[in-house]
Amino acid sequence: MTRIAFMLMALWTIAFYNPILTKAQSEGLKIGAATKIITPELDSWVQGAGVPKKASSVRDELEANGLYFSKGDFQLLMVSCDFAGIEPDLNVRLREAMGAATGILPRDILISSTHTHGGPSLLKTNYLMPLDTAYMKDLLPWMVALAKEAVAAAQPGKIGWAEGETQIGYNRRLTWADGSHSMHGDASRKDFAGLEGPDDPQHLAMFAADFKGKPFVYTLPQYYPSHNFLCRWCFFS
Repeated sequence: MTRIAFMLMALWTIAFYNPILTKAQSEGLKIGAATKIITPELDSWVQGAGVPKKASSVRDELEANGLYFSKGDFQLLMVSCDFAGIEPDLNVRLREAMGAATGILPRDILISSTHTHGGPSLLKTNYLMPLDTAYMKDLLPWMVALAKEAVAAAQPGKIGWAEGETQIGYNRRLTWADGSHSMHGDASRKDFAGLEGPDDPQHLAMFAADFKGKPFVYTLPQYYPSHNFLCRWCFFS
């Protein structure tokens, strides 16, 4: 079981003791939410796969969205960032700085990426493209501020979740009769033998609301395993 799955299970266990969501079940649970714009400067390296490119314009702002939970001594901060991914060392530095600023154990701060290939270069995937170390320095105080705001905003509330299926992404790896594979192939070919792995249309959403039903946030951006890239940030130069 992954640490994220374990923490979510722990959160659900301490918050609710049966499937009916009531105020009594959520007694003592506090929730806080915060959002930060984390868009890099123009002419910064872009994570886009395969080729080294820099951003020439902004299409949509990048965001970091945080959701904080506490009950007694239990604290959990979940943060989703509009990145393709981040280097493990950077993830550790961010969690340690955010933990020092809020009192949350770094291991209980979960930072995930939305797989946004239009974001900054924070993951070494292309030997031609350097990591954006200047952006990394800017990111740290933004993430610390996000953590502090989410904790400061905490108030009594309740959580819920739902799952559903919709085909907004697809498995782009195809397998051929001779055992070979290719990317973005023509599935109408006579030698098409199937997908290289599953095509997963399932999506999960979690919400947090106060006892009057007003949401703290509607949902957190998430990574879609079926390769639905959320290229939100920029056009390439």
